[in-house]
Amino acid sequence: APRRLRVARAIAALLLLAIGCVIAEGILRSRPRRIAARMDVSLDFDEALHVLVDDVRAYVPRPGAAHAPLYRINALGLRDEETSRNKPAGTTRIAVLGDSVAFGYTVPASLTFDSQLEQLLADRAQPGHRIEVLNAGVAGYDAAQEAAFLETVVAPLAPDVVIVLVVANDTDSPMRLVREGDRLAAVSFAPELLLL
Repeated sequence: APRRLRVARAIAALLLLAIGCVIAEGILRSRPRRIAARMDVSLDFDEALHVLVDDVRAYVPRPGAAHAPLYRINALGLRDEETSRNKPAGTTRIAVLGDSVAFGYTVPASLTFDSQLEQLLADRAQPGHRIEVLNAGVAGYDAAQEAAFLETVVAPLAPDVVIVLVVANDTDSPMRLVREGDRLAAVSFAPELLLL
């Protein structure tokens, strides 16, 4: 009998707690407060390395820019060796799209994902067939910016395959550049936060 009484009391306590939570949530949901928020990520973007373009992409890598000894931006605006806009005959062209992880922000060119993939596939390609893997990553981009970069920069290069490297923060609030005095700052806007 004492065991049944303890079980009954535990069940009653859990039910009362659940009912209390439902009531509290109902009260809080009936009176939400909304605020606009700006979260300054406080990243400086070097205008020698980036070009402001439009509201969606915000910025793109500046063609010809370099951050020696790690990377150089080719004439097409990609972190890569110079390459033809037109895909050469007998070539499979692959584009790797993404943010700083795809770009390989702190990695020498030979160690980036696209370079490693190109070497791996080239070693297995049919004789006379060329594999070209383009690094279309842009540091700081979110999914919407990556899609716009795909449409405006990558698609005209006619890749046979596009690989999108997805990282957990790709769905965060979009990062945009704003001029603050003599510098560009990357700012992430959360248009509306719900405070309960």
